[in-house]
Amino acid sequence: MMADPLETALVDDLGLPFFATMGGTTGKLAAMKAKLGKTSQRKRFALFDGLDAARVRAALDEGKVVAARCARAAAVEAWPPLAKTCAAKVGRRDLGASAHVALGSLVAMSGASCWCVGGFADQRDCQQAGAALVAESKRRSEAGVRTIYVVRPEPVCGADELKARADHLWASVPGNEHMRLDEEAAYSVSNEASAAKVAAVARRLGDYALVVDATACVGGNAIAFARAFPRVVAVEIDASKAAKLAHNVAHVRSTAPLGAVDVVVGDCLDELDRVPALDDAGAAALVFADPPWGGRHYKFANEADEVHLKGGGGGLEALVGLCARKRAVGHLLLKVPFNFNAASLAASRHVRRLDTVLLSSKVTLLVLHLEKGAPGPKATRKRERGPSGGREHKSKKKKKKKTRDD
Repeated sequence: MMADPLETALVDDLGLPFFATMGGTTGKLAAMKAKLGKTSQRKRFALFDGLDAARVRAALDEGKVVAARCARAAAVEAWPPLAKTCAAKVGRRDLGASAHVALGSLVAMSGASCWCVGGFADQRDCQQAGAALVAESKRRSEAGVRTIYVVRPEPVCGADELKARADHLWASVPGNEHMRLDEEAAYSVSNEASAAKVAAVARRLGDYALVVDATACVGGNAIAFARAFPRVVAVEIDASKAAKLAHNVAHVRSTAPLGAVDVVVGDCLDELDRVPALDDAGAAALVFADPPWGGRHYKFANEADEVHLKGGGGGLEALVGLCARKRAVGHLLLKVPFNFNAASLAASRHVRRLDTVLLSSKVTLLVLHLEKGAPGPKATRKRERGPSGGREHKSKKKKKKKTRDD
């Protein structure tokens, strides 16, 4: 067992394989070495709680690999000069930097927390440490762990990284380097391929005059809907993201035709009540939501009450009930993790039927046919397969006799 609480914290945060790349040993291996008298009296690494530049630099001068746990804001300010020191100490540098690590150093981040790690004498060791953390993060995300550390060369999302994400998200958009992103959006907004699949499902459900993207972010799905439908209302609770969304819509419109897009800043559970067309029984509308559950690595939520909309309004069941009360809304589409348990939504008195479409190996689209509200336009086509060939699954309920309470 590890007696040092910082060693325990590092393994808890970054994983035992990562700790091993720094020269750390735990458990049975350490006990065996101690029993044989082979325990080194001098650790190859030094751990720090906080980023004290003088102490970290002293440890680097002693030839140690260092790992400092600190707030991300502190890392942004204090780590760059220390990272330069790490780079200067790399003896073997033929491998160079990579997408995950700098020369001799790396930063592991999770929200506002981070570990700054450096002092590798061989760049191969640095890259192995980065690969170990990438593998650990993927393993934890697939196991449903919510606190995941990602590895980067520096404690910021740089221009090169944002440009690479824009290329991935909007590959077909000319001048996509002008599309605006922030760090959160770079790893949460839908890419063109995924958004097009969602729009294709919506088109099969009917020829809607209005689509509401209730969680629009910077426009991944809203733009895809505007390519397929005459009007989109894009709701985003974050004013900064909403401004980026408006800019991105304008940029795409300068390169290709789009339907009308109204950008609204606010909580979707409030703003849906401010769209008069949704209360018009003669209109036909569809609502889409991609509630926050992902990021660079998936943070899977398995139940409806574990996926919450931003703001103070509540979870998905609140959104389902609100959409069901809107006379024009016949369908609600929800983008969720593949292992999301939709049983409570399928059992809702507001849902007549629930279909699932597999968008990818880890992402599912739930299609909720709403019991209340207008039935929506007649579907243009019936299919048993998703837009990429994946099978659609249908959950049907026995229609219960309506009572006054319904």
